[in-house]
Amino acid sequence: MKIVRGFIALVSLCVARVGWASCAADLSALHIAELPGRHPVPGCSEPEPSIGPGRPGQCGWSATVLKDMPLGSDQRLVLFDESHATGSGTRQYLAVYACVDDKPSVVFEQRYTDGARVEQVDGKGIVVVSGHWAKGDAMCCPSQETRQVFIWKSSVHRYVLKQAAYIGGKSDKLST
Repeated sequence: MKIVRGFIALVSLCVARVGWASCAADLSALHIAELPGRHPVPGCSEPEPSIGPGRPGQCGWSATVLKDMPLGSDQRLVLFDESHATGSGTRQYLAVYACVDDKPSVVFEQRYTDGARVEQVDGKGIVVVSGHWAKGDAMCCPSQETRQVFIWKSSVHRYVLKQAAYIGGKSDKLST
């Protein structure tokens, strides 16, 4: 009986591994538009309603992919840039996808206003630097930056904020 239980456990482990390998392969092969979540789609990501004669469905925000890279063998990071097509402004959307319960899932997503960049990534953490507006800053010109450190928390299958700090101007820690 113990041999049969051991064999069943081994077969279950192999099936789980095959499912994981399949999910990881699917994750790396998926087209941006097929990834789960509410990320922007390259091209016209938010059509505006008709603004006036001759301009129906004009694109409000257009999106491009700035970075698309694997994080180890089972995660994928994508950084999108969105530009306002009919006005001024940009924003970035950062997402990390991973296999959770043998299917591609969003394990991190964050939207930034104007100028987010990923400075460090690995399967254990992500460092993002983005604009921070001090009191009195114009919308065009943040005078500071915020450095955020996110770490992988396997118990919840998510990246969580570990630390955030201002860069330039103030050196106060935002959170730890």
